[in-house]
Amino acid sequence: MNTKCVGTVGYTASEYMESRTLSRKANAYIFGVILLELISGQKAFDDHNRSEDYIVNWFKKTYSEKVSFWKSTTSTFRPANTLQSVKEVAELADSCCTMEPEKRVEMSQVVEVLLSVIQIHNKRNQATSSTS
Repeated sequence: MNTKCVGTVGYTASEYMESRTLSRKANAYIFGVILLELISGQKAFDDHNRSEDYIVNWFKKTYSEKVSFWKSTTSTFRPANTLQSVKEVAELADSCCTMEPEKRVEMSQVVEVLLSVIQIHNKRNQATSSTS
C-alpha cells in the first residue's frame, strides 16, 4: 500500500526505507526491533556506533555468531530458564526483522509464539520452584 508515512530512525521497516511502500508485515519488523531493544538493552539507532548504528544490523551480525551474541546478553538474564525464554524471543525477533517482507512473520504468528513462550516459561518456573 502506498501511503504517506513518517517513521522513526531504527524502527522503520526496510521496504518503506527503500520504496516508501509499507507491507502488511511492517508492524512485525517494528515489533522485532522493540524485542531486540529489550533483549540487548541497546537503542534501535545509535549514531555514535558507526559500524553497527542500527540494532538490526548489530543483531544480524552477532546473532549469526551465536557465542558473541550470548556473551553480550547473558549477564543480564538469570536463572537459566529465563535465558532459554530469551533465546526463544531472540528467534522470534530474528523472524520479525527479516529484511524481505514476504519472508517476515505475520503479527498473528508473533502473538502465537509469545503466548507459547510465556506458557513454557511459566512451566519452567513452576518446575524450578517445586524442586527448590
